[in-house]
Amino acid sequence: RAAEAYAKASSFRDHPLYDKAIYKLGWTFYRMDAFDKAVEAFVQLIDYYDLKSKEAGEESGGDLRTEALQYMAISFADEKWGNIAKAQELFGRIGPRPWEAELWKRLGDVYSDQTKWTEAVAAYKQNLAKDPTNPAAPQIQDKIVKAYEQGLRDFDSAFSERELLVQNYAPGTPWYDKNRQDSDVIKGAQELSEKSLYSAAIYHHQQALQHIKNEKLDQAKREFEIAARGYGDYLKRFPHSKVAYELEYYLAECLYSSLQFLEAARHYEAVRDSTADNRFLADAAYNSVLAYQKEIDFRQRSTPPALETRPVVTSKEWPESKSVQKGELPDLWKRFVAAGDAFIKMQPRHDGAPKIAYRAAETYYAYEDFEEARRRFAAVAENYPESEFAKFASNLTLETFLITKDWVAVTEFTNQLTRPSKDGKAKVDPKSDAGKILSGFGDNAMFKQAEKLMEQKKWDEAGKLYEDLVDRNREYQYADKALNNAAVCRENARRFESALKLYERIYTEYKKSDLADVALFRVAVNAENSYDFEKAVERYKLLVDTYPKSKDRPAALNNLARLLEGLQRYQDAARQFTRFAELFPSDEDAPKNLYKAATIYEKMHDCGQEIRALNEFIKKFAKDTKQSERVVDAHKRIGDCQRTVKNEKGARESFLTATNEYKKRGLTGKEEAASSAAGYSRFQLAEVEFQKWDDIKLTGRGKALENAFKAKLTEAKKLQDSYSEVYNYKSVEWILAASYKKGFVLERFATTLVESPCPPDIKAAYGEEGCDMYRQTLVDKVTGMEEKAAEAYLTTAGECRKNQLVDNEWCDKTQESLARLRSDVKVLKKARSVPVETSYYPAPLVETPEGPALKKAGGGGKLGEDKE
Repeated sequence: RAAEAYAKASSFRDHPLYDKAIYKLGWTFYRMDAFDKAVEAFVQLIDYYDLKSKEAGEESGGDLRTEALQYMAISFADEKWGNIAKAQELFGRIGPRPWEAELWKRLGDVYSDQTKWTEAVAAYKQNLAKDPTNPAAPQIQDKIVKAYEQGLRDFDSAFSERELLVQNYAPGTPWYDKNRQDSDVIKGAQELSEKSLYSAAIYHHQQALQHIKNEKLDQAKREFEIAARGYGDYLKRFPHSKVAYELEYYLAECLYSSLQFLEAARHYEAVRDSTADNRFLADAAYNSVLAYQKEIDFRQRSTPPALETRPVVTSKEWPESKSVQKGELPDLWKRFVAAGDAFIKMQPRHDGAPKIAYRAAETYYAYEDFEEARRRFAAVAENYPESEFAKFASNLTLETFLITKDWVAVTEFTNQLTRPSKDGKAKVDPKSDAGKILSGFGDNAMFKQAEKLMEQKKWDEAGKLYEDLVDRNREYQYADKALNNAAVCRENARRFESALKLYERIYTEYKKSDLADVALFRVAVNAENSYDFEKAVERYKLLVDTYPKSKDRPAALNNLARLLEGLQRYQDAARQFTRFAELFPSDEDAPKNLYKAATIYEKMHDCGQEIRALNEFIKKFAKDTKQSERVVDAHKRIGDCQRTVKNEKGARESFLTATNEYKKRGLTGKEEAASSAAGYSRFQLAEVEFQKWDDIKLTGRGKALENAFKAKLTEAKKLQDSYSEVYNYKSVEWILAASYKKGFVLERFATTLVESPCPPDIKAAYGEEGCDMYRQTLVDKVTGMEEKAAEAYLTTAGECRKNQLVDNEWCDKTQESLARLRSDVKVLKKARSVPVETSYYPAPLVETPEGPALKKAGGGGKLGEDKE
């Protein structure tokens, strides 16, 4: 009727309310889901506005123009009626309109709100095609990028669209020329371009790294080249950006990885010498040296060689008649030396410093500049006396004197190395590697004999010999390995206490040993095997805190957390399980351990901590498809905690998120824990609806009573549909619960009717006799409801029997309800059995009821002299 009225009103085109009538007509059709007619009305309204504006010489306007466009967009986005093709069909039929681009933009926004990203992209592209020089065009293009990136996760398409964003709105483009007078618009476009350039370079950089990981080296090199160009373009256009320093370093890295070593070195030096920041100072300084070295190697190996390779000639190889001819270093070698000097000045204790310093000195040696070579060799020997390069430096220094036949210098040099100076110390310590050569033969023989005894499984004899070796020469180069092997012998002899003491000697006497952390781990394991749990806890913690690079660190931290839980130190245990996920986020146990922390907080009834742990788990591992079950269950658990702390709104939101995550992740019901969590969550949402429904009272008189009855009946049908939603999650427990509640809704409705008071108007008019008639009418009504309720209960009971469930809450309730409604059904007493899904957390989510198993990584094996 409203449509007819508005249609009739719209025939008066000159009436002041004509536009309102047309809009109301379109809106009425929209509300009736008659979208085709609604669109026609809205088109008529907008055309009317445009005509009026044109006649008045004004820009397009109209009170209801915006609303009309919006409802058109919503109509075309309707999943049953609308689509992109229909919108195109409209303009194909009515022809171009000034407002066409705006409609496409609004349609794109509606699709975006509906997370229909493919359709949103199509609509936005139509907008740009219709109005490419619109001031907002860059923002529309950016929406396309985000739709691909954030919605469709199509990163290749997102990158292509980013490049269009940079190209189409740069200076010199038609869009830029048209909008150049609007500084805000130009600034906004530039900011988007900057972001896109940055994202494009980062994208190719990440792609290159992924190719490296997948061993696709050719593709990686190509991506590094593209990334380098991207970073270069960004830095040329935005040299003063706040991320310029960081990107300069990334540019150098990509140049290096794409084999453009000379350019890489130049940019590494720029980072090294920058005053903007120092985050990459050490790496840039070191990498500049490596880049020059790579360029030198490349030129020397090219065909024909672009740089000569000068050999390091010793006195034995030096031609008898050849004289020393000092040569000048080529420019590339000079750059290498300068970069090396700068690096050593900044990082003199770096592991690579001795080698770089030695290589620079060796270069001068090769070019026969012996004076400079000696100066540099002396610096190597003085600054890095324990390095192997100190030995090499001393050897080549001696060679320079031998080549020049400066015998006095040879003598003085060797004396300087071996004889004590005025302070009684020699440059070559008798206890150093050189001084230990002779005694080393005996040490090595003892080690070999002990190894033989181990192979013969003479554990006590072998262990004693290893210990004697260390006592004889505590500075023996393999002393730590000897102690380790002695401990292994004691373990094999089942002398755990002795083994424990030997392992302790390794990390107390040889702290820098590669075996120190392994020994400490074995001490902890042995202490645990000996039931000295406090000592085990202490040693595991010491390893975790003291040896951050130990391969046994994850196992130690896992065992520490497990032991703390066993000792009922729950707060500490939860903290360590959480710490495991923080320190080793990529470890396969990280998700499980962070989840374990939440279970411990649940034991402690600490909802605040449990929620934080679960939220942290979701934040860290939600993108890992292997954790889908835990993610769904985590949201469900958060909902339970929110309800515990009386945050009902938060609880509902978490339950809803749990169901949404289940759907989004494409779970099918085979994932028992996720199905249970999602089913439970959807059931709780239905229970909220049930409470609202149950609060509807059948009171009043006449029309009010009738309306209350209709409202309760309508909502009862919706409520049953809501409980039916639980079935989608395929959890037996919650399907039974929902099935039971569907019957209970009918029974409850019937009970409410019967228990409702006699309406005052009936009682006043007809007295108790009228009320009796009224109640009899209600009884007639509820009889059918109770029959349907009983049928629903019978269905639920059948499912209970089918699944062989004995002591299940919903099966019990169903049996009790049937007994109330059917005289032929009685409540049966049953033996108690294991209830369905009673644990705090499903077993697959936290490994075993006892917690994570003891990790036994590291240690326990024999080590030889040649093992490091």
